[in-house]
Amino acid sequence: MNSVVEYPGVQLSWKRILAIAQDQPDPIVAKSVLSSDIDEEYQQEQTTFNRMQCINRVSLQDQGYIAFMVTMVIELKHQCPISMAFLKHVIDFSEIPTQQTLKHVTMALLNKLSTKQTKTNATIIWSMLAQKFAGSLAESIWTDALGDLLVQCLHDDNNIYSLLAIESFALTGSLKRLLQDQLDIARALQQVLERVEQSLCLLQPSPLLPSFESIKSATTATDSPNLTLVSIKHHIRIYQELKSAFKSCTLKLSKKRKSLRKLQNRGYKTLHNDTPDQDTNKPHQENCMSFLDLRKLHFSLKWSLTHVFSKTDQDISLPHQQTYLQPVDYNSHCKFSVDQLEVRNDTFFFESVRATTGIPTNVGGKWYYEVILFTNGIMQIGWGTKQCLLSSQDGSGIGDDVHGFAFDTHRCAVWAAGELHSSSSTFGECKAGDVLGCLLDLDSNYCTFFINGQNHGLTIDVTKTTMALYPTISLTGHQHVMANFGRQAWYHSVDGANAVNDTASRYPTVEMKPSLTQNEDDGPFCNICYSEPINAKLLPCEHDGMGENCAQTLESCPFCRSIIEKVVYL
Repeated sequence: MNSVVEYPGVQLSWKRILAIAQDQPDPIVAKSVLSSDIDEEYQQEQTTFNRMQCINRVSLQDQGYIAFMVTMVIELKHQCPISMAFLKHVIDFSEIPTQQTLKHVTMALLNKLSTKQTKTNATIIWSMLAQKFAGSLAESIWTDALGDLLVQCLHDDNNIYSLLAIESFALTGSLKRLLQDQLDIARALQQVLERVEQSLCLLQPSPLLPSFESIKSATTATDSPNLTLVSIKHHIRIYQELKSAFKSCTLKLSKKRKSLRKLQNRGYKTLHNDTPDQDTNKPHQENCMSFLDLRKLHFSLKWSLTHVFSKTDQDISLPHQQTYLQPVDYNSHCKFSVDQLEVRNDTFFFESVRATTGIPTNVGGKWYYEVILFTNGIMQIGWGTKQCLLSSQDGSGIGDDVHGFAFDTHRCAVWAAGELHSSSSTFGECKAGDVLGCLLDLDSNYCTFFINGQNHGLTIDVTKTTMALYPTISLTGHQHVMANFGRQAWYHSVDGANAVNDTASRYPTVEMKPSLTQNEDDGPFCNICYSEPINAKLLPCEHDGMGENCAQTLESCPFCRSIIEKVVYL
């Protein structure tokens, strides 16, 4: 391929879609002073639909597909969750490209890598493509130059997306063997890990964050099945819901709910009133961000070495503390630390996790836990019963139904039953390094969310039921948090509040979620039939997650499409 055919309309359509989705002015259409809000909203919806149709039509052509990917190398804003969601949407809804087209995509992207930003965007695109097209199509994407680039970006730039791309290519059995044998990827990752550990020890983290020494021994303990296909239904929901959700957050509440108490009538006050000067605090903020970036990379490297490129089976054991996080179903793709207090979601599903300890609403008292944010994206953090509809396929998280409520870190608002209940006019979206405090006051029947110890009026009334309320967290793609249920000192304490950890010892009748490794029916069920226990591993790709009967019917691995040479029964 000599050159890439340019489609100027793709770049403009992309900018217009993102502007409208984030409720920003259309970059080429001036707002009419005579138009009503209803007319404007209708026009925005039509424009978004038309621009998406334009991009989809272009991507149907081989040259158009390549041109779109090249445009994304320049235009993608990976810090913007809307941008990432729409990119995934286009990839999922485009027709499956040919092997030749994917080869040309790699060649075109390699020719556009002039800056650190374009390298990051390219690794994101390769990660998405390799994950979606695991198998022979992923083999078409791969080149030796691409492999060298991914390792170089990881080593030189601490590019976490390079690591995710390597993991995505490893979903294809032949490429995983190539990574292990030719690139000695485990050794390369170990070298990067050691360098990252040295850098972390030299950095002085924010006082809001734990020191590296306190988490240095953390590894990951919960394996997850490989993700190769993304639900179309899920991305339709992303396409429809993200735009409307963002727009709804810009509207002022027309009236306060009668059940919403005024904060000044409550006995809680702001814990920190002094706001540091931004200019004098800038070096500290930069140091904090460097620490967070290295912490995320350290976590991901250890997880990859343990679960993707490990040569031995890992012994999965339960954390020794009473309260920790667990996925809400056995098919979760979340990555956990060994104590299961730190969790990361590197898929494009809306994944949820729930604490193992719940608070009975009839016991009274004040209960508190904290969550440290390592990323800036969309997260919902709150409380819910076990009847909450937490579906990664449908994009439902905590606060989206009547059985729970949550604080949205990106929109700085409290949600319940999918509706906005309160928002802050004094605080924008949360950032990496912020600490969110969740106070459940069952004496006065309300919940307040604190941001870095500050009370911004983010409160909702709580109705007592016969069911316990569990700390619950929902994460969009590439989000990373760490929970503190009282095992360590609070970053921002609240007078009179008990730790969630204390509940298990005070109220032994609290219902606990069964562990993934202690299921009465011999553990998680087969990902194919959901009726027999997981007890088979495929060779040579070493993928598992299925039962004996289903494994016997397979000729190729359902995860990476590799030909099965042998089945090992566990």
